[in-house]
Amino acid sequence: MNTATFLANSHKLLNGLYQFLEENEKDFGTIYKYKGLFNFYFVCHPDELKKIYVGTNRDYTRTTKYNKIVQSVFSDNSLFFADHEEWMTKRKKLNPFFTKQNVKQYHGMMHSVISEIIGKMVIQLSGDKAKSMDIYDISNQMIIKIVMGAFFNKKLKEEEFSEIMEWINVMRDYLGRIPYPIVSDPQMPTYLNLKIKKYEQKFRNFIKEILDERIKGSNDPEDLLSLIIKLYGKENEKGEIEIDEEAVVREIYLAIFAGYETSSATITWVFHLLAENKDKYEKLQREIDSSMKMDSISTEKIMELKYVDHVLSEVLRIKTAPWITGRTAKKDVEISGQHVKKDSMVVLCPHFAHHDSNYWDDPKKFVPERWEDTNQNNINKNSYMPFGAGPRKCIGMDFSKAEMKVIMVLMLMNFEFDIDPDFTVKTAYGMTAYPENGLKMLVKRRNQD
Repeated sequence: MNTATFLANSHKLLNGLYQFLEENEKDFGTIYKYKGLFNFYFVCHPDELKKIYVGTNRDYTRTTKYNKIVQSVFSDNSLFFADHEEWMTKRKKLNPFFTKQNVKQYHGMMHSVISEIIGKMVIQLSGDKAKSMDIYDISNQMIIKIVMGAFFNKKLKEEEFSEIMEWINVMRDYLGRIPYPIVSDPQMPTYLNLKIKKYEQKFRNFIKEILDERIKGSNDPEDLLSLIIKLYGKENEKGEIEIDEEAVVREIYLAIFAGYETSSATITWVFHLLAENKDKYEKLQREIDSSMKMDSISTEKIMELKYVDHVLSEVLRIKTAPWITGRTAKKDVEISGQHVKKDSMVVLCPHFAHHDSNYWDDPKKFVPERWEDTNQNNINKNSYMPFGAGPRKCIGMDFSKAEMKVIMVLMLMNFEFDIDPDFTVKTAYGMTAYPENGLKMLVKRRNQD
């Protein structure tokens, strides 16, 4: 393991965390020790990434100096941060909602939400002319409405969608900050921290309304909200169920943010990368057109489309939304043969592993064919972990992939997408990687004959 020079490339932090880490990886390799404004071990070597992911719970905790900012919003005891025994209890109780079999029952709802938004897009498009549209904004609408409908049996009004997006955008920027010492402390009465508390209270009221409706109502669907309420409900001496409302509200915060953030960015990149790679776009369009008919769309059939799956896998590799995460050693551990002391912070970057030329031919090139059955043996599975790995692998992976595939197919059945020459795409690397100023593309209705 290399040791970076003291404060190595720290001036790059002025341009963002991504540039700082990218420069250090070039200089010090895929595993190194850093000392400076904050001390950490950096890992993007596939085999070591896998060991750390698998060792989470036993050797590592998700609590880090950076995650304290996140935990100040989402709680130490939520599914994302809970440790070992507490995590296993929560995961076991919430997992039934996210099984492939249970996700199937929401395919129809996904289809309905997407079709409704597509209908609004059709109204905006007239004649044969293409129109510039923000695909990221459209993706946001689709994903948020699917998440709220499936997780909480809640159909959003337009003003509610706008309020949720306002909260998410502010929160995403807040959580994506570089964790500088002292100034990033969520307890400091800075302008930004006070602003966040204001937004948090506003959104808390919205969530409590959903919770109150469920508790007081006679309808109790077996959705994620029902499982969360049961998870934090306890029987008192009178035999009544008392709910830890604060814990429920914060778990709902996390479910909305996690359910939206990565899927919305990823599906947006799908259309952009297809438009940049016309041959792949045409190949995908042929598969969809030959398999699906507008008057008899089968969601089950969508899940079986091979090239749709290959395209999504390749987008997840190239544009890994959860590009970085962290761990703290619970005890003395070993990384790449070097002794690492308890309480050391470890920064994990699967995104860099996804672009390592030691494991991928032309890693920056968009090649969905990498994922064909005949090529699977050529892939080092540890070099591809868009949803993490080990016991803490993303619980919502199957749900996320299902909704993204349905969006891909329905959108491509209805519209043509092309690069907008008047728009410059810029990737923001915060808590996730997303289009910083949206992503405008030229959209045109397809000939339905």
